[in-house]
Amino acid sequence: MKRILIALVIGWCAWLPIKTFLSPDFPWGNIYLQNFEGEAMGLGEASYHFNSEYDSYISYENYDSEKGRFYYKFSDGTSPNRLQLTDIEYYPIPRVLSAVCDFTKNGKDYLNVYYDQYTYENLENFSRENGYQLDPNSYKELFPFDLSNGAKLTIKARSTNSSDSVPTDLVISFDKLPHPQNESLYETDSIRLSNEINTYEIIIPKFYSESGIGSISLYVLNKNTTLTIEKTVLEYEKKGEKVSEELIFSEAFGGAVLTEPYNDKDLKWVYRFKFNEDFSKIDNGELVIHSIDYKPWTGKFGSYWFYSRYE
Repeated sequence: MKRILIALVIGWCAWLPIKTFLSPDFPWGNIYLQNFEGEAMGLGEASYHFNSEYDSYISYENYDSEKGRFYYKFSDGTSPNRLQLTDIEYYPIPRVLSAVCDFTKNGKDYLNVYYDQYTYENLENFSRENGYQLDPNSYKELFPFDLSNGAKLTIKARSTNSSDSVPTDLVISFDKLPHPQNESLYETDSIRLSNEINTYEIIIPKFYSESGIGSISLYVLNKNTTLTIEKTVLEYEKKGEKVSEELIFSEAFGGAVLTEPYNDKDLKWVYRFKFNEDFSKIDNGELVIHSIDYKPWTGKFGSYWFYSRYE
Protein backbone atom coordinates (compact mmCIF):
# COMPACT_ATOMS: atom_id res chain seq x y z
CA MET A 1 0.00 0.00 0.00
CA LYS A 2 2.84 2.34 0.92
CA ARG A 3 4.53 1.66 -2.44
CA ILE A 4 1.30 2.46 -4.27
CA LEU A 5 0.96 5.76 -2.41
CA ILE A 6 4.58 6.67 -3.19
CA ALA A 7 4.04 5.84 -6.86
CA LEU A 8 0.89 7.98 -6.95
CA VAL A 9 2.70 10.92 -5.34
CA ILE A 10 5.60 10.63 -7.80
CA GLY A 11 3.19 10.42 -10.72
CA TRP A 12 1.24 13.44 -9.50
CA CYS A 13 4.44 15.47 -9.04
CA ALA A 14 5.49 14.63 -12.58
CA TRP A 15 2.54 16.66 -13.86
CA LEU A 16 3.50 19.75 -11.85
CA PRO A 17 5.26 22.62 -13.71
CA ILE A 18 9.01 22.33 -13.30
CA LYS A 19 10.74 25.66 -12.72
CA THR A 20 14.32 26.29 -13.78
CA PHE A 21 16.62 29.25 -14.36
CA LEU A 22 19.25 27.20 -16.22
CA SER A 23 19.97 28.67 -19.66
CA PRO A 24 20.07 25.28 -21.48
CA ASP A 25 16.38 24.84 -20.67
CA PHE A 26 15.32 28.04 -22.44
CA PRO A 27 16.58 29.36 -25.81
CA TRP A 28 18.01 32.63 -24.53
CA GLY A 29 18.96 35.08 -27.26
CA ASN A 30 15.67 34.89 -29.15
CA ILE A 31 13.69 37.96 -30.18
CA TYR A 32 9.95 37.88 -30.86
CA LEU A 33 7.99 40.33 -33.02
CA GLN A 34 4.41 41.19 -32.27
CA ASN A 35 1.71 40.10 -34.72
CA PHE A 36 -1.85 41.36 -34.58
CA GLU A 37 -4.48 40.01 -36.95
CA GLY A 38 -1.74 38.83 -39.33
CA GLU A 39 0.22 42.09 -39.41
CA ALA A 40 3.79 41.77 -38.12
CA MET A 41 5.49 44.71 -36.43
CA GLY A 42 9.20 45.42 -36.84
CA LEU A 43 12.23 45.18 -34.62
CA GLY A 44 11.95 47.71 -31.82
CA GLU A 45 8.21 48.12 -32.35
CA ALA A 46 7.22 46.46 -29.06
CA SER A 47 9.55 43.51 -29.78
CA TYR A 48 10.40 41.06 -26.98
CA HIS A 49 14.10 40.39 -26.35
CA PHE A 50 15.00 37.38 -24.18
CA ASN A 51 18.79 37.71 -23.80
CA SER A 52 19.06 36.12 -20.38
CA GLU A 53 17.24 35.79 -17.08
CA TYR A 54 18.69 39.16 -16.05
CA ASP A 55 18.63 40.91 -19.43
CA SER A 56 15.20 40.65 -21.03
CA TYR A 57 13.07 43.57 -22.12
CA ILE A 58 10.42 44.98 -24.47
CA SER A 59 11.96 47.32 -27.04
CA TYR A 60 10.14 50.49 -28.15
CA GLU A 61 13.19 52.01 -29.83
CA ASN A 62 11.52 52.13 -33.28
CA TYR A 63 7.94 52.38 -32.06
CA ASP A 64 5.51 54.68 -33.91
CA SER A 65 2.84 55.77 -31.44
CA GLU A 66 0.43 56.73 -34.22
CA LYS A 67 0.54 53.33 -35.91
CA GLY A 68 0.71 51.48 -32.61
CA ARG A 69 -2.28 53.48 -31.37
CA PHE A 70 -0.79 53.99 -27.92
CA TYR A 71 1.58 56.52 -26.35
CA TYR A 72 3.74 55.39 -23.45
CA LYS A 73 5.11 57.83 -20.88
CA PHE A 74 6.27 57.43 -17.31
CA SER A 75 4.84 59.65 -14.58
CA ASP A 76 7.78 62.06 -15.02
CA GLY A 77 6.88 62.56 -18.71
CA THR A 78 9.72 60.53 -20.23
CA SER A 79 9.01 57.93 -22.93
CA PRO A 80 10.64 54.50 -22.57
CA ASN A 81 12.95 52.99 -25.14
CA ARG A 82 12.91 49.72 -23.22
CA LEU A 83 10.74 48.16 -20.55
CA GLN A 84 12.70 45.72 -18.43
CA LEU A 85 11.27 42.27 -17.73
CA THR A 86 11.94 41.08 -14.17
CA ASP A 87 10.93 38.22 -11.87
CA ILE A 88 11.49 35.76 -14.70
CA GLU A 89 10.59 32.13 -14.07
CA TYR A 90 10.67 29.39 -16.67
CA TYR A 91 8.76 26.10 -16.63
CA PRO A 92 10.08 23.61 -19.25
CA ILE A 93 6.87 21.67 -18.87
CA PRO A 94 4.78 23.13 -20.48
CA ARG A 95 7.25 25.70 -22.03
CA VAL A 96 5.89 28.66 -20.07
CA LEU A 97 7.88 31.72 -19.10
CA SER A 98 6.46 34.24 -16.63
CA ALA A 99 7.76 37.80 -16.29
CA VAL A 100 6.80 41.19 -14.87
CA CYS A 101 7.11 44.83 -15.95
CA ASP A 102 6.87 46.77 -12.70
CA PHE A 103 6.62 50.52 -13.29
CA THR A 104 6.74 51.43 -9.59
CA LYS A 105 10.43 50.49 -9.44
CA ASN A 106 13.43 52.69 -10.20
CA GLY A 107 11.65 55.86 -9.15
CA LYS A 108 8.79 55.52 -11.64
CA ASP A 109 5.28 55.75 -10.23
CA TYR A 110 3.36 54.40 -13.21
CA LEU A 111 3.36 54.08 -16.98
CA ASN A 112 0.82 56.37 -18.62
CA VAL A 113 -0.68 54.44 -21.55
CA TYR A 114 -2.90 56.64 -23.68
CA TYR A 115 -4.12 57.54 -27.15
CA ASP A 116 -5.63 60.96 -27.71
CA GLN A 117 -7.30 60.49 -31.08
CA TYR A 118 -10.32 58.68 -32.46
CA THR A 119 -9.50 55.69 -34.68
CA TYR A 120 -11.87 54.87 -37.54
CA GLU A 121 -11.86 51.32 -38.87
CA ASN A 122 -13.45 49.47 -41.73
CA LEU A 123 -12.22 45.92 -41.18
CA GLU A 124 -15.00 43.97 -42.85
CA ASN A 125 -16.79 44.96 -46.04
CA PHE A 126 -17.43 48.47 -47.24
CA SER A 127 -21.01 49.62 -46.99
CA ARG A 128 -22.46 53.09 -47.25
CA GLU A 129 -24.69 52.13 -44.34
CA ASN A 130 -21.60 52.28 -42.09
CA GLY A 131 -20.21 55.62 -41.04
CA TYR A 132 -19.55 58.23 -38.38
CA GLN A 133 -21.20 61.49 -37.47
CA LEU A 134 -20.96 64.40 -35.06
CA ASP A 135 -22.50 63.75 -31.67
CA PRO A 136 -25.92 65.42 -32.07
CA ASN A 137 -26.04 66.41 -28.39
CA SER A 138 -22.64 68.13 -28.49
CA TYR A 139 -23.44 70.15 -31.61
CA LYS A 140 -27.17 70.77 -31.22
CA GLU A 141 -26.65 74.48 -30.45
CA LEU A 142 -24.60 74.90 -33.66
CA PHE A 143 -27.03 73.17 -36.00
CA PRO A 144 -28.26 73.90 -38.52
CA PHE A 145 -25.15 75.12 -40.37
CA ASP A 146 -25.84 77.65 -43.15
CA LEU A 147 -23.36 77.02 -45.97
CA SER A 148 -25.09 79.19 -48.56
CA ASN A 149 -21.84 81.20 -48.82
CA GLY A 150 -19.70 78.07 -49.07
CA ALA A 151 -17.07 76.89 -46.59
CA LYS A 152 -13.59 75.45 -46.19
CA LEU A 153 -13.03 72.06 -44.57
CA THR A 154 -9.53 71.33 -43.22
CA ILE A 155 -8.67 67.76 -42.19
CA LYS A 156 -5.40 66.73 -40.54
CA ALA A 157 -5.28 62.94 -40.69
CA ARG A 158 -3.34 59.84 -41.65
CA SER A 159 -3.91 56.23 -42.64
CA THR A 160 -2.65 53.77 -40.03
CA ASN A 161 -2.25 50.90 -42.49
CA SER A 162 1.19 49.31 -42.62
CA SER A 163 1.78 50.60 -46.17
CA ASP A 164 0.20 52.72 -48.86
CA SER A 165 -0.62 49.55 -50.82
CA VAL A 166 -3.92 49.39 -48.92
CA PRO A 167 -5.77 52.61 -49.80
CA THR A 168 -7.60 54.72 -47.26
CA ASP A 169 -10.24 56.93 -48.86
CA LEU A 170 -12.93 58.91 -47.10
CA VAL A 171 -15.74 61.29 -47.97
CA ILE A 172 -17.55 63.88 -45.89
CA SER A 173 -21.30 64.20 -46.30
CA PHE A 174 -23.34 67.27 -45.30
CA ASP A 175 -26.71 65.88 -44.30
CA LYS A 176 -30.22 67.12 -43.74
CA LEU A 177 -30.61 65.21 -40.45
CA PRO A 178 -28.52 62.89 -38.23
CA HIS A 179 -28.47 59.13 -38.75
CA PRO A 180 -30.71 57.26 -39.44
CA GLN A 181 -32.41 60.08 -41.39
CA ASN A 182 -29.10 61.31 -42.80
CA GLU A 183 -30.12 62.27 -46.34
CA SER A 184 -27.03 63.76 -48.02
CA LEU A 185 -27.34 67.33 -49.32
CA TYR A 186 -23.73 67.60 -50.47
CA GLU A 187 -20.79 65.20 -50.50
CA THR A 188 -17.08 65.92 -51.00
CA ASP A 189 -14.92 64.14 -53.52
CA SER A 190 -12.99 61.14 -52.22
CA ILE A 191 -9.99 62.09 -50.07
CA ARG A 192 -7.07 59.63 -50.13
CA LEU A 193 -4.93 59.59 -46.98
CA SER A 194 -1.24 58.70 -46.82
CA ASN A 195 0.67 57.01 -43.99
CA GLU A 196 2.05 60.36 -42.81
CA ILE A 197 0.07 63.05 -41.01
CA ASN A 198 -1.00 65.50 -43.74
CA THR A 199 -3.37 68.43 -43.96
CA TYR A 200 -6.13 68.27 -46.56
CA GLU A 201 -8.13 71.38 -47.51
CA ILE A 202 -11.48 70.94 -49.24
CA ILE A 203 -13.46 73.88 -50.60
CA ILE A 204 -17.20 73.46 -50.07
CA PRO A 205 -19.11 75.32 -52.81
CA LYS A 206 -22.04 77.57 -52.08
CA PHE A 207 -25.21 75.57 -51.76
CA TYR A 208 -28.54 76.40 -50.21
CA SER A 209 -30.79 74.18 -48.14
CA GLU A 210 -34.02 75.55 -46.73
CA SER A 211 -33.58 73.50 -43.55
CA GLY A 212 -29.81 74.08 -43.30
CA ILE A 213 -27.22 71.39 -42.52
CA GLY A 214 -28.53 69.25 -39.68
CA SER A 215 -25.61 66.80 -39.49
CA ILE A 216 -22.21 65.98 -40.98
CA SER A 217 -21.05 62.40 -41.60
CA LEU A 218 -17.77 60.68 -42.47
CA TYR A 219 -17.55 57.49 -44.53
CA VAL A 220 -14.52 55.22 -45.07
CA LEU A 221 -14.65 53.79 -48.60
CA ASN A 222 -12.28 50.81 -48.34
CA LYS A 223 -12.34 47.55 -46.47
CA ASN A 224 -9.51 46.45 -44.17
CA THR A 225 -8.31 49.97 -43.49
CA THR A 226 -7.95 52.28 -40.48
CA LEU A 227 -7.26 55.96 -39.98
CA THR A 228 -6.88 58.57 -37.29
CA ILE A 229 -7.93 62.21 -37.45
CA GLU A 230 -5.93 64.75 -35.50
CA LYS A 231 -8.22 67.66 -36.27
CA THR A 232 -11.12 68.62 -38.56
CA VAL A 233 -12.11 72.28 -38.84
CA LEU A 234 -15.03 73.81 -40.72
CA GLU A 235 -14.74 77.52 -41.60
CA TYR A 236 -17.80 79.40 -42.87
CA GLU A 237 -19.77 82.61 -42.46
CA LYS A 238 -22.42 83.02 -39.80
CA LYS A 239 -24.48 86.23 -39.86
CA GLY A 240 -21.78 87.94 -41.85
CA GLU A 241 -18.93 86.90 -39.56
CA LYS A 242 -16.32 84.25 -40.21
CA VAL A 243 -16.45 81.37 -37.73
CA SER A 244 -14.36 78.25 -37.23
CA GLU A 245 -15.77 75.06 -35.70
CA GLU A 246 -13.83 71.93 -34.79
CA LEU A 247 -15.67 68.78 -35.85
CA ILE A 248 -15.27 65.48 -34.00
CA PHE A 249 -16.92 62.44 -35.56
CA SER A 250 -17.52 60.61 -32.28
CA GLU A 251 -20.69 58.69 -33.14
CA ALA A 252 -20.45 55.44 -35.16
CA PHE A 253 -23.47 53.99 -36.94
CA GLY A 254 -24.16 50.83 -38.91
CA GLY A 255 -21.26 48.38 -38.65
CA ALA A 256 -18.54 51.06 -38.38
CA VAL A 257 -15.86 50.50 -35.73
CA LEU A 258 -14.73 53.45 -33.62
CA THR A 259 -12.00 53.44 -30.96
CA GLU A 260 -12.26 56.41 -28.62
CA PRO A 261 -9.35 58.19 -26.91
CA TYR A 262 -7.92 56.11 -24.09
CA ASN A 263 -5.93 56.99 -20.96
CA ASP A 264 -4.77 54.69 -18.17
CA LYS A 265 -2.03 54.69 -15.55
CA ASP A 266 -0.52 51.21 -15.39
CA LEU A 267 1.38 50.04 -12.32
CA LYS A 268 2.43 46.60 -13.49
CA TRP A 269 2.17 44.14 -16.39
CA VAL A 270 2.32 40.45 -15.50
CA TYR A 271 3.07 38.09 -18.39
CA ARG A 272 2.66 34.37 -18.92
CA PHE A 273 4.20 33.36 -22.27
CA LYS A 274 3.43 29.92 -23.71
CA PHE A 275 5.84 28.88 -26.50
CA ASN A 276 5.22 26.32 -29.22
CA GLU A 277 7.43 23.24 -29.51
CA ASP A 278 10.25 24.73 -31.59
CA PHE A 279 10.04 28.15 -29.86
CA SER A 280 9.28 29.85 -33.18
CA LYS A 281 6.16 31.48 -31.72
CA ILE A 282 4.56 32.70 -28.53
CA ASP A 283 1.07 31.57 -29.44
CA ASN A 284 -0.61 31.24 -26.06
CA GLY A 285 -0.58 32.81 -22.62
CA GLU A 286 -1.88 35.99 -21.08
CA LEU A 287 -1.09 39.51 -19.91
CA VAL A 288 -2.60 40.83 -16.67
CA ILE A 289 -2.59 44.65 -16.42
CA HIS A 290 -2.65 46.31 -12.99
CA SER A 291 -3.57 50.00 -13.12
CA ILE A 292 -4.46 52.83 -10.77
CA ASP A 293 -8.05 53.37 -11.90
CA TYR A 294 -9.28 49.84 -12.66
CA LYS A 295 -9.28 46.33 -11.31
CA PRO A 296 -6.68 44.03 -12.92
CA TRP A 297 -7.83 42.80 -16.30
CA THR A 298 -6.49 39.99 -18.47
CA GLY A 299 -5.69 39.93 -22.17
CA LYS A 300 -5.20 36.56 -23.84
CA PHE A 301 -2.64 35.60 -26.45
CA GLY A 302 -4.18 33.61 -29.28
CA SER A 303 -4.41 33.08 -33.01
CA TYR A 304 -5.10 36.79 -33.70
CA TRP A 305 -2.47 38.11 -31.25
CA PHE A 306 0.82 36.23 -31.10
CA TYR A 307 4.59 36.70 -31.46
CA SER A 308 6.88 35.18 -34.06
CA ARG A 309 10.62 34.66 -33.64
CA TYR A 310 12.86 37.16 -35.36
CA GLU A 311 15.16 35.32 -37.76
